[in-house]
Amino acid sequence: MRSPISPRRFLLCFNVSSREICLTKKCSNLLGGRQIFNFLIDMGIFSSLFHRKQQQTLDLKVAAITTTYVVRNHSVITNVYHDADGDWQFLGDEEVTEADALVLSLGEIIELDPSVEEVLDMKMGCSAHRTSKADAWKINKE
Repeated sequence: MRSPISPRRFLLCFNVSSREICLTKKCSNLLGGRQIFNFLIDMGIFSSLFHRKQQQTLDLKVAAITTTYVVRNHSVITNVYHDADGDWQFLGDEEVTEADALVLSLGEIIELDPSVEEVLDMKMGCSAHRTSKADAWKINKE
């Protein structure tokens, strides 16, 4: 069992774009590489670094299918599908037909509802659902 490491015991700096992590000489003598790695995971640093990197590489010009209800009536997006072929769908709870479909860019979808960014790391073939905008997304792997 490893002992908890206090963030006040050493200075940690990192460069988000290059993912370089620097520690002061004093702390590198106190901690082994594995302890440093575990500390960074515990502090959530790796997840935020990788999430930012993924957001930077996500093509916001990709076409996304949504509905007139979401765009014109401001219906809440409650269902997100990342199809097996890579297409995205952002739908509300309404019953829809092909006549209700609209094509926007992924960036425009994010402008309509920034909370969908939470599920944009879903792999192809997965879907995410919630019952209201206040609820957390539940990702289903299909």
